[in-house]
Amino acid sequence: MFTAHEYVAALQRVKNELLEQFPGVVRRMITGALVFRTDALTVENFTALREYLRSRTDPQSDVAAVTADQAAWGKYYEVLTDQLRSIAPGVLREIEQIEYREALTPVLAEVCSKLAANPAMTIPEFQQLREYAESRAGLLQLAAPSVEQASWQSMYEMLTGMMRKSYPELMAKLEPAEKQIRNATIVKAELEKFANSRRREKGFKVPIGFLVAGFVVGLFPSQIGRAHV
Repeated sequence: MFTAHEYVAALQRVKNELLEQFPGVVRRMITGALVFRTDALTVENFTALREYLRSRTDPQSDVAAVTADQAAWGKYYEVLTDQLRSIAPGVLREIEQIEYREALTPVLAEVCSKLAANPAMTIPEFQQLREYAESRAGLLQLAAPSVEQASWQSMYEMLTGMMRKSYPELMAKLEPAEKQIRNATIVKAELEKFANSRRREKGFKVPIGFLVAGFVVGLFPSQIGRAHV
């Protein structure tokens, strides 16, 4: 994991590199924020930018494994995507459809190859394939999935649907347990991330004013109650 200082430094490095690599696509505002140049909103420009952003991060990393640089590149991927969704949703929709089709083809081929190689899979073997798809889908991360992860999510849902249809009793017990494990993993990773960004703080601090106010509020009802006895 990384500290808040490391993350802020990584964001600045990413910003500077984007301005250097894509001066005709993004520009810096007076506030320091990066925004799209409205005269450069084309499918070609934004596709090139998104591919560059994805090449600088690891879309398969979960929350606990992401470095400060990967988180910073991922952040700008989300920021610039949100900007385009707001000002040119049609352009973004076209890009995402192209990216999803391109990403889905090799993912589908890989899953079909594994199924064809073992047509008589046992339940544990099929569950192992399903867990593999889950690990590639980025379900343990809080950020929006990449197109590759979205493709693997589709495969995970397909395999899960096959299991539900063939073994409904098993899946009725398995899926709630998996959800609990997944949620616990995300919570643990977020707590570790927060703790690492606050390494200089010692323990949990409660403002003294809050304690005094709480004591006074709690005292009045008890005194009132005694007065009416």
